[in-house]
Amino acid sequence: MNDVAQGLMIGEGQRLLLGLRAGHKRAYPHCWDMFGGHFEVGETPEQALVREFQEELGTTVTRFRAMGTMPEPNPQVNGPKIYHLFLIEAWDGEPANVSDEHTDIDWFDAAQALALDRLTDPARHQIETWRGLSSSR
Repeated sequence: MNDVAQGLMIGEGQRLLLGLRAGHKRAYPHCWDMFGGHFEVGETPEQALVREFQEELGTTVTRFRAMGTMPEPNPQVNGPKIYHLFLIEAWDGEPANVSDEHTDIDWFDAAQALALDRLTDPARHQIETWRGLSSSR
């Protein structure tokens, strides 16, 4: 089983930053997704999250909260994995597409993100969970 740390970045005006996964990615190619990736040996979920955001967006995550885990809903296609999900609430640096993981990055409000035809299952789950928490406040 592979462990993956993923974070939903929440910016000004409650907008969400998503990335369009590159075509060479084995899981969810050409789909909009959160940022993150597989753990390296000995890493905690939090360490993997911080490292992945530095590698993919050139940002340093400074405040986040864990939102639980979820199994990959389609392991036959995307491989078996457990997603460790986080909300990213603060960071240093301006997010930029600094790796080959994504072909585009963009900000969306929750409704726009959920309306995307090619949104990954983990991103949809995380956005719906976050939206439910936001509306209950």
